[in-house]
Amino acid sequence: MGELIFDCFVRCLLDAHQPLDLVRCVQQAARWSVGVWNVLGEASLDEDEEENTPAGEGVSAPTVEPEMGSQREEDPRTEEVPELQVDQDLSLPEVPREVEPPSPWERRRHKRVREPLNSQHSRRRSQDTRSVHFSKEKPLIVKRVNVPEIDTLFANIAEAFNKQQDDCLALQEAIEGLKETYYCSPASSLSVCIEKIQQEHRACNVQVHMEGYRFWLSAREKEVPEKLERVHKQVGELNRATKGVISMGTKLQEMICLVLQSQDNLMETVKLTNPEHLEWIRLEGNLRENIKKTRLAKEFSKQYIEEANHVLTEMSKSANLTL
Repeated sequence: MGELIFDCFVRCLLDAHQPLDLVRCVQQAARWSVGVWNVLGEASLDEDEEENTPAGEGVSAPTVEPEMGSQREEDPRTEEVPELQVDQDLSLPEVPREVEPPSPWERRRHKRVREPLNSQHSRRRSQDTRSVHFSKEKPLIVKRVNVPEIDTLFANIAEAFNKQQDDCLALQEAIEGLKETYYCSPASSLSVCIEKIQQEHRACNVQVHMEGYRFWLSAREKEVPEKLERVHKQVGELNRATKGVISMGTKLQEMICLVLQSQDNLMETVKLTNPEHLEWIRLEGNLRENIKKTRLAKEFSKQYIEEANHVLTEMSKSANLTL
């Protein structure tokens, strides 16, 4: 039986011209094999029945074949083999195209990794981005650069700025003291506070006098109340601080402008004076930090001068003058 199935399969293979015919040939050979298996199975059943028949019994009655068209009982061994589901698209998978390697120009164009910076450049970059701890309310402190002339210049700038800062703080404290003494709101102007002082001490005929950057209070009575005496001292301190801020501003701005205009020359001088590499790197960082602080001090000094000029404007209103 095996040879018969093989011959049928080979014959179908020879007749097949397309992949679909080959599949159908396989299905047909499977059906034939099942049919042959069923025939052999029935024959084996007949032989078993003859062997099991006892001796002396007559010949068994002939079997009556069912009429044409009648349905036979289904035998699980005679079930039809379901046809294979064949995908009609038997095309070969698309072979990916070989990707050409990028050219050297493209590799340089899409290169993302930067070349490492040298140690000197990296150190200089870190020094440039170093934060400067300096604000409007803090004193200016500079670092040495190991060049006497440059160190003296920065020291003079720091001294002048700190003096101007102290005067500005004294100016603010004097104004706050006057407002607290006469219960003026913090947002009220200085001229309003002076007007309130004049109203409270109307009997003393308090007047405001002003000459240039100098201003003061005067009273008609020789003996004045203690409260008015304190006001007289506070106004005197306010005048002293205002003149100090303005007088120091001009000198300070000149020194700061000298530094900012000659940064390259200062840098070259520090480098020539300190030829050792490590020492030059350290001192260069100090010089850059001093220059940054000096630039901030210039802006803070302008704000101090604006506050002092505002005091002069307010006092001129109280003295009925126009600046």
